[in-house]
Amino acid sequence: MDYQKAMLEELMSQYVDVDNKDFWDDSICKHYIVAFCPSQLFTNTKSDLGACDKIHNDRLKERYQKCPDKNKYPYEAEFYEYLNKLISDLTRKIRQGNGRLNIQADDKAAEARKEEREEKIVLLDVKIKELLQKVEEAGEEGRVQEATELQNEVDKLQEELVLFKENADGASKAEKRMEVCDVCGAFLVTNDSSDRLEAHYQGKQHQGYLKIRETIEQMRQNRQQQQHQQSSNYSRQRYDYNNDRRDGGRHREYRRYSDRGYNRDSRRSRDRRETNEDDFAGEVERYSRRSRRDYSRSRSPTRRSRYD
Repeated sequence: MDYQKAMLEELMSQYVDVDNKDFWDDSICKHYIVAFCPSQLFTNTKSDLGACDKIHNDRLKERYQKCPDKNKYPYEAEFYEYLNKLISDLTRKIRQGNGRLNIQADDKAAEARKEEREEKIVLLDVKIKELLQKVEEAGEEGRVQEATELQNEVDKLQEELVLFKENADGASKAEKRMEVCDVCGAFLVTNDSSDRLEAHYQGKQHQGYLKIRETIEQMRQNRQQQQHQQSSNYSRQRYDYNNDRRDGGRHREYRRYSDRGYNRDSRRSRDRRETNEDDFAGEVERYSRRSRRDYSRSRSPTRRSRYD
């Protein structure tokens, strides 16, 4: 009754009013909003996980999938971890099943036991036919007592033959080679009919575990791509940063040395310019003194009397 109630609540969860709820609420199934709820895969099978008591709502699932910062929530990591736990438990079950079946049994020994049973059946059948022939002969000759005793022996052999055939059929079925399905862990008869195998492959348990395995593989590939992308971005950033540092260093060194050379050249130019200006001023001063001296000489009395 509780199970049916839980199943009904699960079916009706799509119609629950979620206007006052969001996908991060505790009452929402986080596995469902990420992809699917594993509890819905194995209903009424040997791998039944029980009914989920959380809300499965497509509107909240769509809201989560469209959330721009959904990666900050741990729901996908928890879902991935839970699926891996289910497969880990199943792998242990498959290993135990293979150990019980002992699929490495000796086929030749089983075939020999089968031939031995068939031979014994043939011998019993021949013996019964021989006794029936004796019963008929004794009856024709009037040996009633002997015929009765032979008939009783025939009846016992016929009962033995029937029981032996039934046991032989059971032993043959038990000796059929079995194997464990490596997807869902179910027991299969080797070389079984195609209809039985197809029914198994399309069954809920097989399809459920197949979906889990495919989801794990897809999520694993997505994780590897994200890690590779992050690694590539980090390497590119470090490359650009190192290039900037190297280029910036060279530029700073070049600028420092260039500034140093420019300053040295500027000082030399300024020194030369100052030197030239001093030389020019000196020349002007010397020329002025020489002019004044010549003028003074021309005005002196001695020079005038010489020309008088």
